[in-house]
Amino acid sequence: MVIIIEDFKVYMIFLGIGLFLFPYFVGYLIISRIKPMRRFFIYASTLLAVFICFIIIFFAQDNRTFADLANKLIQPTIKFYTQYYGLSIFFITVFIIEFFCMYKIKKTIFYHSLSRIFFIISILLTIFNFTSTQWAVKYFPLNQPRTVFFVLSSPLEGSINTSIIVSALLYIFIPMLGGITGCIILIMKIKIFKYPYSNYILILTFTVYIISIFSFCIKTKIYEYPELIWQALQKPEASEFYQNEYIYPDSVTIQFPEKKRNCIFILLESMESSFADYQSGGLLEENLIPHLTQLASENINFSGTDLLGGGIDLDGTGWTIAAMFAKLAGLPFNPTVMEPNPSGIMSFFPNAVTLTDILTQYGYTQRFLFGSEKKFASRDVLLETHGGVEIHDINWYKAQELLPLDYDNYFWGFEDEKLYAYARTEIEALAETDTPFFLGLLTVDTHMPEGYICNQCTIEHPDSPIQDAISCADRQLADFITWCQSQPFYENTVIVILGDHLFMTTESSNLFSDKYITTTSDSARRWINIFINPAIEPLETKNRLFSSFDMFPTILESMGVTIDSHALGFGRSLFSNIPTLLEKYPISYINTELMKKSIEYMNFLY
Repeated sequence: MVIIIEDFKVYMIFLGIGLFLFPYFVGYLIISRIKPMRRFFIYASTLLAVFICFIIIFFAQDNRTFADLANKLIQPTIKFYTQYYGLSIFFITVFIIEFFCMYKIKKTIFYHSLSRIFFIISILLTIFNFTSTQWAVKYFPLNQPRTVFFVLSSPLEGSINTSIIVSALLYIFIPMLGGITGCIILIMKIKIFKYPYSNYILILTFTVYIISIFSFCIKTKIYEYPELIWQALQKPEASEFYQNEYIYPDSVTIQFPEKKRNCIFILLESMESSFADYQSGGLLEENLIPHLTQLASENINFSGTDLLGGGIDLDGTGWTIAAMFAKLAGLPFNPTVMEPNPSGIMSFFPNAVTLTDILTQYGYTQRFLFGSEKKFASRDVLLETHGGVEIHDINWYKAQELLPLDYDNYFWGFEDEKLYAYARTEIEALAETDTPFFLGLLTVDTHMPEGYICNQCTIEHPDSPIQDAISCADRQLADFITWCQSQPFYENTVIVILGDHLFMTTESSNLFSDKYITTTSDSARRWINIFINPAIEPLETKNRLFSSFDMFPTILESMGVTIDSHALGFGRSLFSNIPTLLEKYPISYINTELMKKSIEYMNFLY
């Protein structure tokens, strides 16, 4: 049996290699018929060079290796060969057109003008493709197409900061200006088109241009976006998964204690338990979050192991607004089904019940503090239409003259140093009232790709600013928690500390690049969770698998709220022994079901 399997693998290897090379042999034959054989080796060498470049690009993406390529050839998939043959056919087609244009059209004045225009456009587009690719892989998590798809389909208000604009100018437009200057010099001064090999210059230029197109498409994973668009065009269907697993909050009994507990809810931007060292349960050699590690050991930290751990990002929960919605409502955020309402303002799941809806119903005063623009990704719509949460963002603090009107630190908003200072003042004011309060904070200094280094930070990793930003955020949070624990309100307050989602890695900003694959839903990476001073003790904190959905009922039960089913939405309270979705089903199955366009999901929207 072993021999048969090995023989089959050998057969598949040769078949795969044959299929892989077949389009290029066809290209050689076509070109050899167009021109005499003495020219054949020149054109064949050109195509072979293109093929080698394509292979290099293939290896450069997603940590691919020769072993990965061999696996693709041994076990070819429809998706792989569709992408490959699509690129191959395009390659051969453009070269045939190029050869036809260069050698069949009479060399008229029109031809000479067209050649120069073609040369300039090819050079500029080549520069644009390469530079924009480098810029994109630096500033965007291209390994998370759904996240990028949502950002690209969202209003830009509040999402563009000065540093990104400056970087775009440096990376893309300045090199293009240099390209224009170079083209003028080559054509006007050096007069390259008077040389006998001007046609070969055009062929070389066009070849590099095509390579830049493929580099852009593969690096930015353009080929994955049609699938998302296709999903958006599908008609919704009934989902057994929703029918069996989603618990409607208005269908269960929720009972608050006589003395309601306050809640300070801290969402730490991109903060992972993975930032700790191996010995503590993280994935790094150096512990970048020693204070969070200590807080977790002294309080409640739910983990999938016996050490420090945290939650898993499922599809539809891996960026800030999606993570907020998942943690507050126990639902995913599927960008492929989102549509603006007639007024042009996104209606944020008006038929869903969120944690803030429940708290308002039971008399809580609620406030959420953002260091950034509240309108970005409709965060304001989520909070203001669900529970009427009062939001204080960068514009609010400017209006209150707590920040200069022209304040701009060239990042996403104002730094966490100020956010914690404002939070102290606001908590003191809320604590003086007779009503229970819920105060939320969303930090920003650890935002991808490099974070923000404020006056509180020390420079210990000059080549990796994000590491210093993470360590700085760790210290600032610890100081804030120490202050909270010294205040009179602390006795009746639970503090919930959560990473909103996993850090969005890029090729130039990946703390795990040497040891781990970039962000995947089933990787070892986890976002941090710490519950300080909860009303009850959990049955078990270790060896639990959970996602953002589970935070919805878990936060409420940490406040002393009794939920008869210990479940809300897709979430299951970790203070109970009810198995979570991740403890019942494979992660791939859950993600598939979550991203379907279901009737049940659409009912939350309309």
